[in-house]
Amino acid sequence: MSQFKLEEYPQANILYLSGQFTGDDDTEAMRKQINEISKQTNENLIIDMSGVSFFNSTAIGVIVSCHAHYIKTNGKLCICNASQAIENIFDITRVSQVINLYPTTEEALKKIAEH
Repeated sequence: MSQFKLEEYPQANILYLSGQFTGDDDTEAMRKQINEISKQTNENLIIDMSGVSFFNSTAIGVIVSCHAHYIKTNGKLCICNASQAIENIFDITRVSQVINLYPTTEEALKKIAEH
């Protein structure tokens, strides 16, 4: 079962994901969670993937779609704390050329505040 935890900071909201995102209910729940967050006042979102053990192409599509929404509203979406396997997926699919990946939450917060 996938879980979500939200923390709010002045420069960005951080959504902590945990579990497996296999394209079923868990991925749809992630989409709904991100859509709800995007309706809030903070224009930036950091997705912390430290608790994610599996992430398939449908879940990647959700992230890319949400990223496009944030760009349209002059916001930013980035990812941090992804495992090496998940980073490799983002590299192979070239998502890492569009969405910034950071090794830590702290670095993501720092970089998103600079822009």
